[in-house]
Amino acid sequence: MQRLFRLFHHIPPGRNATILRTRPVDEILRGEPGGCAVGRMSEMTKESKLKKLLQHVGVAVGLVCGVTASAEQAVVTSVYEEAMIADQEPVQLVGYESVGAIGSQLQKFRPRGVFSVGAELPLLSTYANHGLNASSSTWSDGYDTEAALRVTAAYQTTGIMGFRGRFFDFGASSNGDPNTTFDVQTYDLEATTDLKLGEWKIQGFGGLRWGSIDFSKSRWGGFENHEFDGFGFTLGADVRRHVAHGFSLVAGFRQSMLYGETVSNVGNRLDNVVVPVTELRLGAEYAHVFACGNKVIAGVGYEHQQFSSLSSLAGTIDPEDVDLALAGPVFSLTWQR
Repeated sequence: MQRLFRLFHHIPPGRNATILRTRPVDEILRGEPGGCAVGRMSEMTKESKLKKLLQHVGVAVGLVCGVTASAEQAVVTSVYEEAMIADQEPVQLVGYESVGAIGSQLQKFRPRGVFSVGAELPLLSTYANHGLNASSSTWSDGYDTEAALRVTAAYQTTGIMGFRGRFFDFGASSNGDPNTTFDVQTYDLEATTDLKLGEWKIQGFGGLRWGSIDFSKSRWGGFENHEFDGFGFTLGADVRRHVAHGFSLVAGFRQSMLYGETVSNVGNRLDNVVVPVTELRLGAEYAHVFACGNKVIAGVGYEHQQFSSLSSLAGTIDPEDVDLALAGPVFSLTWQR
């Protein structure tokens, strides 16, 4: 065999010849001796193919993203143009008269703040925990029912907060001799926030209050007049439950704490006085919305105001406290824009 091999390849006699043999493919892939160069070439080929594949995938993803973005932009532009065209076209709504352009009609549905002004007319009677009669050292001989006034101005922002200012004025005098009085003035400045749960609407509020309370006491045929001025905080909540066709039930609670001093007409003076004021209300409201978007709310209810621990001095005796209350029906009217 070697002689034939030499003759075929012209190899001179006496020299060793190396017989070449063809290695199987599986032997090369297994990395057996003699196949290192071929194996490295195979690995390089695989890496090149993988790089090309990744490049193609990247290009394809980029094209898809570009096409998607272009399509989205085209859709947005088309929708915007259609809206602009529709804004100039009148619309006929079923059951309604023809209206103007859509855009001009939808302007009133944009989020905006709500401004409101309200007036209330409480018809209040005066009560006291010591009673009201003409006997010695008691509080007056009774008061008639008197009309009070409460004015409110509020602004609700497009967020969750609102602001409100309130003024309340009440004055009553007795029928006895000497004539005694009970006058109350309060000013509130507070922040509000609304929470709606289905048909329930809860409005919480808190802020500052300044109050002036003038009250008289009959004493041994004469009388003592006391003036309290105080400043403090006020907080509470109003709850409304919609019933039907614009009607709602209303309940409210407010607690105020006033810190100040009491001065009497006989020269007595009390410093560091605190007067708690508790207010309760129950009632109903009816709301009507006009075509222009304004709303009018009419209400009727019953309210109670309790002025606790009104202090006075009877000569050299320790301070005497009395709780005076105002209670009666209240009528309200509010305009919102």
